[in-house]
Amino acid sequence: MDEAAEQQLRFGASAVVVVLGGMLLAGSASAVDCPHCPEELGFPAGLPQAGSCATDWCGECSTLLTTPPYNGYFPAVVQSRAVVQAVDTEIGFLLSALDLDDTAVILTSDNGSESRATLPPFSTAKVKSTVYQGGVNVPLVVRAPGGLSGDCHELVSLTDLYATVADLASVPLPPDSLRDSVSLTQYVDPTHTLSAPLPRSHVYAEKFSPNFVANEQGEPPLDYVAGFHDRALRSATHKLIEKRWWDAASGTILSQVEFYELASIPPQDPALGPDPHEDFDLMPHMESWTPATLDAYKELRQLMDVAYPALPIGPEGKSS
Repeated sequence: MDEAAEQQLRFGASAVVVVLGGMLLAGSASAVDCPHCPEELGFPAGLPQAGSCATDWCGECSTLLTTPPYNGYFPAVVQSRAVVQAVDTEIGFLLSALDLDDTAVILTSDNGSESRATLPPFSTAKVKSTVYQGGVNVPLVVRAPGGLSGDCHELVSLTDLYATVADLASVPLPPDSLRDSVSLTQYVDPTHTLSAPLPRSHVYAEKFSPNFVANEQGEPPLDYVAGFHDRALRSATHKLIEKRWWDAASGTILSQVEFYELASIPPQDPALGPDPHEDFDLMPHMESWTPATLDAYKELRQLMDVAYPALPIGPEGKSS
């Protein structure tokens, strides 16, 4: 964050609180060692314990315990839901201690759900550590004093919090061609919108290995080679996924392209769209595409190739 923004957030008249849901229970040293295993942490006194069945979702317990294969996942499901309830309680404690008339609150968390705590209709193959919706989605609630209320189905990204916090703190950001951050104040509190943001038309996500330290232009080292590279680019209606990886058996680079229709009428919550769980890949059915579907594919394909180029792939990917 820019130094000016830090100064404003620390000493300005208004406060901005960013709550990372998964970190609220991180009160012990073990949280540092296992940041993605919150169910292994001890719960603060007075909060629901994993498996205590003190919540209203326990009506599902008998079914889960007796229905293979979900009975095998039952402990993880109970632990995950107990963690959610405990986090919700902690957030309530935090909010009750704040002056909400002079404090903006942003609630978010880590991306994706673990496969062992995933139940139908969600697929365990499209959760955390993937570029499918179940792997990249995060909760996001933004509240500003005197701001707007309601649901927003516009495209947003967690990188947008940078510009959002700067706007809420009345700190103009200097131009930066590499900054991928669009202020959410346009949806939450237009009176604090300084950066004249335009709604996002696309959201990009990727997964690759190994990691690298980018140069000032955001590019990898010249000798960087990835073992695999998954890219996902979505618009208001469609999503394009390309996976590329090194296949040791054939000694070649293999690839797979998938294309989904997440929403039919933008802006629309993908959960209400034609394919909320990315079950129906359109690529094998190109002969039945409408002109609108073809245009959506071409738009995403061109943008992915130009704005988010593929990383080089090779055996035993390496990074300087």
